Amino acid sequence: MIPEFGGGWFDPWGDLLFGGAGYQCLRTRENAAYERQYYLTNVANGITTQNIYMSYGGTSWGWLPAPVVYTSYDYGAAIDEGRQLTTKVPAMKEMGYFLQSVTDVDALGTQLAAASVIGDTTIKVNSVAGLVAGQSLTVDVANKQTVTIVSVGTAGAGGTGITLTPALTAAHALGAEVTGPKSSNTPVSGVTEYHDVNPETGAGFYFLRTDSTSANASFTMPIITPDGSYTIPQSGTIQMQGVDMKALVTDYNMDSQHLVYSTSQIMTHAANLNGQDLALLYTWDAQSGETVFRYPASVAGPTVTTLSGPAPTVTWNGATKDLRLNYSGSSASVVQISGDGVTTPLELILAPESVAQTFWRLDTASGPVILRGPELLRTAAVNGSEVDLTGDTTTAAVPLEVWAPAGVTSVTWNGNPITTTATGYGSLLASSTIPAAPAITLPAITGWTRAAEAPEAQPNFDDSSWQVADKTTTNSHTPIVSGQMDMWADDYGFHYGDVWYRGTYTNSASATALSVNYQTGTVGMIEVWLDGTYLGVNQIATPTSGQSTTATWSASNVSFAIPPAMQDPGTHKIAILYTIMSHEEDGGANNSFKNGRGVSKVTLTGSTTIPTWKIQGVQNGEDIVDTTRGAMNTGGLYGERAGWYLPGYPDGNWTPVTLPYLDTTAGVAWYRTTFDLAIPSGVDQSIGLNITDINN
Repeated sequence: MIPEFGGGWFDPWGDLLFGGAGYQCLRTRENAAYERQYYLTNVANGITTQNIYMSYGGTSWGWLPAPVVYTSYDYGAAIDEGRQLTTKVPAMKEMGYFLQSVTDVDALGTQLAAASVIGDTTIKVNSVAGLVAGQSLTVDVANKQTVTIVSVGTAGAGGTGITLTPALTAAHALGAEVTGPKSSNTPVSGVTEYHDVNPETGAGFYFLRTDSTSANASFTMPIITPDGSYTIPQSGTIQMQGVDMKALVTDYNMDSQHLVYSTSQIMTHAANLNGQDLALLYTWDAQSGETVFRYPASVAGPTVTTLSGPAPTVTWNGATKDLRLNYSGSSASVVQISGDGVTTPLELILAPESVAQTFWRLDTASGPVILRGPELLRTAAVNGSEVDLTGDTTTAAVPLEVWAPAGVTSVTWNGNPITTTATGYGSLLASSTIPAAPAITLPAITGWTRAAEAPEAQPNFDDSSWQVADKTTTNSHTPIVSGQMDMWADDYGFHYGDVWYRGTYTNSASATALSVNYQTGTVGMIEVWLDGTYLGVNQIATPTSGQSTTATWSASNVSFAIPPAMQDPGTHKIAILYTIMSHEEDGGANNSFKNGRGVSKVTLTGSTTIPTWKIQGVQNGEDIVDTTRGAMNTGGLYGERAGWYLPGYPDGNWTPVTLPYLDTTAGVAWYRTTFDLAIPSGVDQSIGLNITDINN
């Protein structure tokens, strides 16, 4: 089991990891071929549970994300931040349907039925299906040894004996795992072959992997199965290009059919769908395929009828009872196998991958529904003689073809009846394309108004309701700075969002500068005022690509010069606006999420006076005021505490501005406008705001 396996990666602050190209760069690099290679390698190694992190990352709203990332958590995932299906989805669909229908891949190991000792050349196992002489086995994960099968005995009391070579070099306990034949070979330079067998059914799996972007292999390979030994394909070659992976199946009971092998990949299959078995096999575009079925009861060979597309080349071997089909992956064909020796007819869809990727499957209480055409199939339900489908199309109208359970004669799409014609091979084909999604016109966003804030920076601001920062102990993982009171924001109930600090000092005419220490997440910052005069800003530097997972950063002795006119013995007010940048994850279970956030120390250069402090963050701290939007969605800015972000806030006295608006005033300013959307009913439209900056 793998609880988290990479479907992408996060893009750190500054986008240096991807060279400024963002998540699309990652999605191009960790593409569909990457998915096939990584995920199928896990399957080949017996992993039966695998969680793809992320299949959909989405948006990190408010202050929710860890500080190493920005608002987008697109992740280069199969479904992008705007909920659009990317080129990575079809590969996941291929593998998902394969694993759903070819359940023999779920169990690729067996167990010892009797303990063994050093020197044994025979072991007893609980199943020998699929095992033949010449195959290799790996005995016992704890005391791993690879052996070759000399012969396979017959089942008897206590298991079935297998004669091995060489002799065992370690003792193995009852129930120890025997995996195999699980082998790794190199059928041709640059190609790695993983071979697995299900010991209960004998079904075999050959996983072919290439690791070089320059790989361009064309080859045949030997296989050993209970159906016989073959060099496959018997006509043509297997082809692999670039970094990629294929899963080929052998000796597999596919519903009522027996598949000897195929150089095509199985996407899905279904038993007795409307009176016949259905299987969808695909080759990579423009590659040839070879599929062999065995029909032991056939005398002259089954009847192969091409119902649509190019006809495959058919070869019948009366001695082995093998029916071989050879075909091109340039276009799709529908072939029916029936007649002599066939218990249930098989409708075989032989498709290039680009066509196979337009297919969808959903299982209903009445049986599976398989269709091709739309961008997305959301739901399928069989109601009497009607199958009701919902899903999505995009900008282009697409055909719709449906294979449904017996008795279904009509189709609806998103609630609308679809005129269909019954084909000669068991499907319902729409008489016309299903419509594209309607075009959406988005409004121009104009009519902006602006209001400046940060009254907290002014010396006469009323902070009487603020908390006094006078604690002497902390719950933080970071110690209080010696000689200072506890100033970590969390200890005062402010765990996210911007936080204000207001300090007071007097009788310090010799002070020439403020020296500030603070600790934040990635690229946090502070702005500093003295008696309402802006002294400056400091921001944590954007981390390099090698620092992308460092989530707590500190700045020490950041100096802000005090203007000469303020170097007097009077009372002075310091205001610091601090951006917290959220807390760390605690993936290492090391209390990193408790690392301090806040201003930790302020000293006066030239004076020993220590200012006293008050602190204010999100309104009411841990007692959430805006329960509609909840935690993590507002911070401690004045406008947030006053509700300037709320839809109905009265902004009639704000100043109209036109964007782009060059704002040179330090501090905080708010911009508000309204706009109307006109999205047609039934359209699931992804909409985002694109905010750009003015290059100064």
